[in-house]
Parts: sequence; structure tokens; C-alpha cells
Amino acid sequence: MRYRASVVKVDEDFVNIFKAEVLKGSLKNTLQSPGNIALSEQSAVQYFGDKDPIGEVIIFKLGDDNEEQYHVTAVYRFISPKTVLNIPCFSLLDESRIPERIALYGPPTPESTRPMSA
Repeated sequence: MRYRASVVKVDEDFVNIFKAEVLKGSLKNTLQSPGNIALSEQSAVQYFGDKDPIGEVIIFKLGDDNEEQYHVTAVYRFISPKTVLNIPCFSLLDESRIPERIALYGPPTPESTRPMSA
């Protein structure tokens, strides 16, 4: 199955910060490999209907020529009804794929986060 969608890339702390109820599968498994993906409850129904999506392969088109293939490892919903997050699916950020020019900047330092003086 091929779909157009935005896959949110996250690090391992994402599920500790934004609490989600796991409906099927394991978010721990999702965050073990960039090739795994967790789908929101709504996305799981949209892509797979009544079929259990755990273990299925889903392919997302990214632009005209690029595709990414994922193994579905979890279905979730955010616990807080007040959340403004609209994340249809997420996968582990593969830091080796961050463009080199961005990686050169590295993590913020105290000097880089200070306000500029007028």
C-alpha cells in the first residue's frame, strides 16, 4: 500500500513527554528502528480499515520520486483530550540521515541561546 503522508520523526523521549494510550502493539518496538512506525487510531482505520495493522508494511510517498517503507508496530491515541498535537504517525528519527549542513551546527550552547543585544 502506498500513501501520501507526513511521518513525524521523533527521538526516544517523545513517548515520555507526550503520553499516549497504546491500543495495539508496542511503542517501545516502534522506537527501536527507523523502519518501524506507530499509527494513530484514526490513521490505522484510514489505511487498514478493520484489519489489524500490526506487522503490516506501509509505504509513504515523499514527493514525486521518494518512498519510505515502514513496518507497523503500534496503534495509539493521545491520552489528554486537551492536546493540540495532530500526529497521524511517527517513527524514530534516524540521525544518520540528518543533512550534513544541519548536523554541523550541533546542539545549542549557552552562547547560542542568549538573546542578541540591541
